[in-house]
Amino acid sequence: MRHVWVLGLLAVALERPPVAQEGDDMREKMAALRKEKLIEDLKLSKSKREAFEKIYDEYLAAERQLSRERAEVFRKLVHMAALEDDVDEKTIGKTIDELYSADKKIESHHDAVVERLRKELESWQVARFIVFEEKFHVKVREMIWNLRKKGGRGHGFREWDLPPPPPDDQDEQ
Repeated sequence: MRHVWVLGLLAVALERPPVAQEGDDMREKMAALRKEKLIEDLKLSKSKREAFEKIYDEYLAAERQLSRERAEVFRKLVHMAALEDDVDEKTIGKTIDELYSADKKIESHHDAVVERLRKELESWQVARFIVFEEKFHVKVREMIWNLRKKGGRGHGFREWDLPPPPPDDQDEQ
């Protein structure tokens, strides 16, 4: 399986479309590989496969959207953390609440999908789905970490430091 991922990465690297398009193409290829591997692992009959694919496609679309929303809130929080005392307590508190709310939405969505799958699949298949999804996310995080560590795509390894605060505008006045 690792060779398939490496070949996919190599193919994208050789084509070199614009960066935004490249990221989208890679996400689509990874989603397709992820789905096919999961379907293979679940050993679904034709009728169960159709039901599963419908649920899973909706799950992935919603997962992407919820993850984008969470990432946007997290970016705001990182910026606020860099500003330190220059942001009022109420604004920071509201953003922290938004972040935890986004996390709860993701978790609730996952729980709802598992409940839908429990109605369509056998228990062992639902268990495999849960294990597969967890392992998939861990593996992706490991791959990203290793790419950053090796300096892939021109990004040197970056510590988990906060960005520097913006320059103080009062010095210019």
